[in-house]
Amino acid sequence: MTEPQFDITPFLDQDEGQHFDRKSLFEGASGTKQLRDRRAVQWQGMVESWESRPSDSKLDELDDQLLAKARQGAGLSALSDEEYLLRRKLADRRGREIVLRKAAELLFARLGPDHPNAGVRLFRVIGTERRTGPEHNVEERPRMEGNLPAVIEEASGVISSLLRRPSRLVGNQFREVPEYPDFAWREALLNAIAHRDYGVEGAGTKVWLFEDRMEVVSPGALAGNLTTDELLTLRRVHRSRNPRIVRVLVDLGFARDQGEGIPRMFTEMKDAFLPQPSIEATNRSVTVALRNTLTLNVGELGADTEELGTDIEEELPPAIRIAIDQLGPRPRRERLRPLIHAICDQGRWVTSAELAELLNFRQHNLTAGHLAPMVKSGQLERRFPGQPNHPRQAYRAVPRS
Repeated sequence: MTEPQFDITPFLDQDEGQHFDRKSLFEGASGTKQLRDRRAVQWQGMVESWESRPSDSKLDELDDQLLAKARQGAGLSALSDEEYLLRRKLADRRGREIVLRKAAELLFARLGPDHPNAGVRLFRVIGTERRTGPEHNVEERPRMEGNLPAVIEEASGVISSLLRRPSRLVGNQFREVPEYPDFAWREALLNAIAHRDYGVEGAGTKVWLFEDRMEVVSPGALAGNLTTDELLTLRRVHRSRNPRIVRVLVDLGFARDQGEGIPRMFTEMKDAFLPQPSIEATNRSVTVALRNTLTLNVGELGADTEELGTDIEEELPPAIRIAIDQLGPRPRRERLRPLIHAICDQGRWVTSAELAELLNFRQHNLTAGHLAPMVKSGQLERRFPGQPNHPRQAYRAVPRS
């Protein structure tokens, strides 16, 4: 084993009981193979703990206002910035000097950390699958970079502005709600940023917004021996690749560190009548996917399909089906149009014939009296905008900016 170029001795956690003799560690002078193997595993764990490595950043390069906020959130306002960093294992004393760790740089560097991909990249896909060449359908938003709290806040704001807000039945009224539960997508984003492997500098955290789903991709495998099967049991799991980073994000109010995030994410999706999240892990990345409809097969049906199916009622969320049953024979416009918008906001094109059958209306009356005015007002869009009377005309809710 080649000895690393940096000196890790000052950065060993004294409270973790890690005391190594460097010569015996590298030369195997411990006397037994079992002890050498155990020490090799311990050494590998420290080497792979990128957040604990020494940083070239200096204390005056950190954001003092952000540090003050962290100290206040931790109930440590009486401490100095230096004392707080030492308390949170974000720095170590070397004589009279304070040597920062990489975690402090990631969290508090005023101008951002010296890491090429510590930020978040956001992609919006027009459709349900990425395409290349003449059919390229991917729009990349400007990268979000800076220290981790700034990245979390900026990414959360941009994603929130891009999410559609369909009308759903809440109690006896239709209200606009995000297409994904707020907690669910924010938790997926926070986990990707907080628990990613920052030792992987060639890739960053990515968010893909498809028409039918959101995918959040985090570089690196799952931490330690954690498995997707263990996560999917929905039991609370306290395991982190970056415990120092997570501890400070708790101080700053971004996280709670109680192991409840993933179980609650599943609960929020279930309560919104949406499919449970999927978690896929490889030795290179972890992907969490949230879907915004129970069934959505637009990508499989193709653009030239004449009919998108006659079982649209079965595809609708239960709340919308209940509202249709309670509509009555002559509903007022104020009650009917939000319901039309909700039906057309399920990620697929809906024909006037399908709507007429669902709502027990004459097709011509529905088109002239409601669909055309809703297109004019910007609530709906036509599949064939330049041909209102196209034989395969269909309607879809307009995404709100």
